[in-house]
Amino acid sequence: MVAPIAAALVRDLCEDPASAEARATLLVSGLRGLALDRFVTGDDARTDRAAALLIAAATRPPGAPHDDRR
Repeated sequence: MVAPIAAALVRDLCEDPASAEARATLLVSGLRGLALDRFVTGDDARTDRAAALLIAAATRPPGAPHDDRR
């Protein structure tokens, strides 16, 4: 599951392979945790917002500014 995402990060963001693998691992493990959270709590809205933030952070181009809006 991590390898295809890492490959896409290398291809689309020109990320080095080691960093891409770390980002992909963060994304996959974070989404797994959010899926469990959603299953246990039933809080769809909160876990959807968290997933969107996680995906945005994990796929942000290297050096891109962070969005600090809350």
